Amino acid sequence: MRVKLLFVAFQVTYGGAGRNTSTIGNATSAVLGSVPGNSSSLAGANALYSQLSPAVPLTIADIPTRIVPLAPTSPAVPGGTLPIYTRNGTAITGYGPEYATPYIENFTLSVTRNINRKFTMDLRYVGTISKKQEADTNVNLANVYNNKEFADALESARVGDDSGPGGLLLTQMLAGLNFNAGQAGYSTIGSVFNGVYQTGGMHLRKSTLFNTNLVNGNLLAVANTLATTTSGAGYVSTTAILPSPSGRVLRNGCDRIASSGSANFSVGTGPVIQLRCFPENYLFPNPQLGTANYRTNSASSNYHSMQAQVTARPTQGVSIQSTYTWSKNLGTPGSGNADPLNRQADYARQFSSLTHDLRTNGTFELPIGPNKLMLGNSSGWVARMVERWQASIIYNVSSGTPNSVTAGVLNYAGTAQPDVVGPWDVRTGKMKWDGSKNQGFYFGNPSPYLIVPDPQCALTRNVVDPTGFSLGSVNCGLNAVAQEVAPGTPGSVVVNGVPVQYLLVNPQPGKQGNLGLTSVESAGIYRFDANLSKTFRINEQKSIQVRVDATNVLNHPQIGTPNFSINSANFGLLTADKVGGRTFQGSLRLSF
Repeated sequence: MRVKLLFVAFQVTYGGAGRNTSTIGNATSAVLGSVPGNSSSLAGANALYSQLSPAVPLTIADIPTRIVPLAPTSPAVPGGTLPIYTRNGTAITGYGPEYATPYIENFTLSVTRNINRKFTMDLRYVGTISKKQEADTNVNLANVYNNKEFADALESARVGDDSGPGGLLLTQMLAGLNFNAGQAGYSTIGSVFNGVYQTGGMHLRKSTLFNTNLVNGNLLAVANTLATTTSGAGYVSTTAILPSPSGRVLRNGCDRIASSGSANFSVGTGPVIQLRCFPENYLFPNPQLGTANYRTNSASSNYHSMQAQVTARPTQGVSIQSTYTWSKNLGTPGSGNADPLNRQADYARQFSSLTHDLRTNGTFELPIGPNKLMLGNSSGWVARMVERWQASIIYNVSSGTPNSVTAGVLNYAGTAQPDVVGPWDVRTGKMKWDGSKNQGFYFGNPSPYLIVPDPQCALTRNVVDPTGFSLGSVNCGLNAVAQEVAPGTPGSVVVNGVPVQYLLVNPQPGKQGNLGLTSVESAGIYRFDANLSKTFRINEQKSIQVRVDATNVLNHPQIGTPNFSINSANFGLLTADKVGGRTFQGSLRLSF
């Protein structure tokens, strides 16, 4: 008799990640509204003396009144504030007013049908939707790309333009400093030295603190260095406004105005510079903090799958079950967004999303021995030798995991995706392994793609300052992916004597490329395991089983994730050793 069964299920589970007073918001003390960065500790004789000063004989009664609770030490006043002029590593977490309890919805629709008395088929839809999941956004990242004035100034310095508004801004910011003390041709910014007017952009291009990041368009790193460096010479020390400020570059103009009482600045025969007192939050929204996490419910994911399963019931010692799953898992991450102002741009396939997955397992008992198909009438030692031989197999095959092709660290706070400028539609590769080199080739061997200098490198290659320093001498770490084409192909360029067409290039600073996240899949995975066992029956109550388990029977190592950074010379290569090998394990079991 054939039977059809239909199952429908729906479930909602509330609750986010397990939270307690030690993990919520990086510990309770770091939740906004508490005392950011406070600490209360009592270690050593000096701390104890300070807690009890003036010294008096200590009794048991003093413990709950003089030692517990401990007095806060940083800040010393409960509810005290952290000075805005001191760059601090403190991390705090604030909850959005709309924050709600995360929850997960599960959907299941299953149809089961008996094909005949030996086979059963199941068809299932399984879905899991995670809604209002916790998401932390660091709202205290350097806002260089949202500060157009400053971003344009760094772009001007990158291409050697010191005459426009951007060049003036950097000279105002760095006036009176010297980032290249002892270097021939360089002196105080704002002065004329050996007939060369010393500009802020010129000093950034020469200084090894900044020039590599300038060439590579990593303006975020340049801003971070400006906010923290104290290596320049010529800082003005003043307590007219606030004592011992950090972030001296940003405060340079403020200190000079406070010290001299004038916003005009000049050195020797250099022109008069109108100093600027940049606001404390010009580079960081909250300079008195390190990390300021804003916790919301902006993370989410949705998993959908169609599953087909065939089960062969045990017949003549043989049973098999095979399950095929087609699925997709999409979501928005809870942290690490490339652009916190556009978090939906990170909506993509998750690393756990496997498009195809086939899992098969089976058990086979040889039809030999008493009451079996062969030698069914055997007895004695013959029966003991031929009966109860059993083998089992597990065979799994799945698609590779999604991965992102990456470019430089050019966007807001992460790794950018490239811009597609040519015929690029790669989704899966043609993995080849070269045993002699112990190296894998994702795109095949030889690869059809070339790694060439990125077009952005040409922006800085010919920048030469009046001092004779060439920005072209600084290594440009930006690469592009190209393919060789016939001479004269429209849009082609000649690189190292070879006509090529660009396919993937680095996006402009602060921009996210158009390729998209998780656009390629790594090599698929397949695995075949088996075991063989023989059970010897001693009597009705006792038996001995000898079993051998083989893992990875075909000795097929698993290949890791190739290098998918277009700025790496190893783009598309797998330089790590393959992992996994065939193993055997024997066991002896006595049952009684």
